[in-house]
Amino acid sequence: MPNFEGNVEYAPCELWAALATGKYGQVRTGFASTLSLWLQRHTDIAALGAEAPLKQSTATHIRVKVKPNSRISSLEPAEGGAWLARLRSAPVGGKANQELIALLAEHFQCRKSAVSIKSGAAGRMKLVRIELE
Repeated sequence: MPNFEGNVEYAPCELWAALATGKYGQVRTGFASTLSLWLQRHTDIAALGAEAPLKQSTATHIRVKVKPNSRISSLEPAEGGAWLARLRSAPVGGKANQELIALLAEHFQCRKSAVSIKSGAAGRMKLVRIELE
């Protein structure tokens, strides 16, 4: 793409940088700040001339039936492809959900931050997402 003088080729990223820095005249402040933020996030990718690699999702969703106030905490497969989680915690203040997340993370050998309750946080049947590495 020729620049405003018509004799130099610029890559789109370089042209945006030239516009954001005000090299070719006055540019609106909002436009310049938006461009500079974009350039900060994408400069390394643009410099390599390649697109960012997409992260493959290795998440799985499972259904879990929770039984709080049990004697021991355990996780076992149940009929119908669901799991049965017996939890020692009472379902008060989210403590049972926290224990469920810790139990699932330990069982599937992942971080607790990789486990999230997608639906059913206030019920006994929950849909849980687990990001496996």
